[in-house]
Amino acid sequence: MLFLLIRIFPVLIPVGYFFILKFLFAFSGAWYWFLILAAALNLFYFILLNWKLGRKRVWFFALYSEIFVVLGLVNALLLSNQIFINFFIIIWSIIYLIYLESVFNYLYRTARFFLIDLKSITGYIGLLICFIMSYALLNFYVLLNFPWWGLIIIYFSVVFILFFERFLAYDFPLKTNFLYSSLTAVVLIEILIALLWWPNSIYVLALILLIFYYLLSSIAILYWQDKLTKKSAIQYLIFAAVVLALVLMTASWR
Repeated sequence: MLFLLIRIFPVLIPVGYFFILKFLFAFSGAWYWFLILAAALNLFYFILLNWKLGRKRVWFFALYSEIFVVLGLVNALLLSNQIFINFFIIIWSIIYLIYLESVFNYLYRTARFFLIDLKSITGYIGLLICFIMSYALLNFYVLLNFPWWGLIIIYFSVVFILFFERFLAYDFPLKTNFLYSSLTAVVLIEILIALLWWPNSIYVLALILLIFYYLLSSIAILYWQDKLTKKSAIQYLIFAAVVLALVLMTASWR
């Protein structure tokens, strides 16, 4: 019975999450209850996984998933266009389903373990989370006068988890993972601090942070795998530089 619940919840929970986001706008005054409900529903699934498997790694996936759930709700509230809101809710719920399914297949090493590759999925989802988190926090900082030190603390905590989850999928040893995640998160925080004084739009700043997140995580993985060569480093740096140049060329400076 327990395994049956664990198997069907990766589908049922994202469906429930979809309806939570939909009902959120009908009762927006009580948004915090919907946030608690979504977070509790997600946590319940990982409690069942830990109960069944007894593996510490489950809690790292749970924390990553909690960030995904919370950010989805926050970003839905920040959007103003009804079409964009509905599109975002659908896409975010589908991605949530894919993530939970990939975690299940990864932990149980099913026949679809290589078909639904957690390494690739966490890589793409990490990019989405990084951009949306940057956009949301910068909105709070600029529009709601959120304190800069609070922004840095939250950003560092979430980015550390994103890096840790990304490296965890590549089987980094725990101590190595902690070191790599800490160093890359500190570098990204330094970039964030520099960007807080840049006269540009929130979208542009969030994209710049996304580019550096991708660059840092990719180089760190190659370095740990002893695959970081001069050629591969130059390729990543050129790619990041070109994308960054395109972002800055299309930006509206003020």
